Amino acid sequence: MIYVLYGPDTYRSRQKLKEIIDGFRKKYGSTSLTTGGNLSLEKFDAEENDFSKISAAAENQSLFQEKKLVVIERFFTSKKVAYETLKKKLKSWQESKINVFIFWDENVATKKEFKEFLKFAEKSQEFKELTPQQTKLFLEKEMLNRKLRLSEKEKTALMNRFKNNLWGLANELDKITLGSNLSTEIILNKEEKIYNFLDALIERRINTPRLLLSLYEAGAEELYIFAAIVNSFRNLLLLKKYADKPALLSKIEKEFGIHPYVFKKLLAQSQRYGLKTLTIIYKKLLEYDIALKLGKTKLEYIVFDLMNKKL
Repeated sequence: MIYVLYGPDTYRSRQKLKEIIDGFRKKYGSTSLTTGGNLSLEKFDAEENDFSKISAAAENQSLFQEKKLVVIERFFTSKKVAYETLKKKLKSWQESKINVFIFWDENVATKKEFKEFLKFAEKSQEFKELTPQQTKLFLEKEMLNRKLRLSEKEKTALMNRFKNNLWGLANELDKITLGSNLSTEIILNKEEKIYNFLDALIERRINTPRLLLSLYEAGAEELYIFAAIVNSFRNLLLLKKYADKPALLSKIEKEFGIHPYVFKKLLAQSQRYGLKTLTIIYKKLLEYDIALKLGKTKLEYIVFDLMNKKL
């Protein structure tokens, strides 16, 4: 008997493989008294094991053995064994009443030999990548299994980060189950993330590069982020320059449309810099503007330069 599990979604195919093995263990477990037999299980990776070992596993039988599972992984992904070698065994493996061969592989559906091989399978299942809607259903099912409750915003944030990477989603849910919280930069939308990043950059925090990466993951473009940096340091320069002129500060707040909360925070942040330093930074940013648009530098280099405390 031959089973085949394959496809690019290796998380679900691995789960199915585990489900099949557990099912056989439950029915033919080595300590089973109801069946009077036992189950033998051997696993092989075609990229690491010689085919002779795989073939020998099928021939070695125990007198009291009722079922034998032989799991063969990545046979069609591997280039070590020619399909013709396997083909000679398929008929007898297909007709075996004791041996159950489970082939597990990845994205091999388009291979000519694989299509021919599927004809020998009693059962086969392809695991295609999930659509966004299917991924959301998967996420909600996994949350239910772990007895987790997440807000719609948190679920959307997870899907935006991991897309249909089910391994990543499951791993993150496991961490939350153990008491971890979703990090702020995962939950926030792009506009909220830019403010977090700018605060970190202005205050020269060590997590600034990570927040920049989070912005990229959220789909923010390089020039959009750079324009926000220029805008922030221009505002800091103006607030520093006219710090002793409340009337002008009020005018700047209104004319530039700065939110009162943001304005208050910028005033506090401007105290971290001297007027000369902010002037130098703003001039450097104007130079970087040309270099960035000409492809002569990258935003990451600019950010690291702005974090330099010697400025």
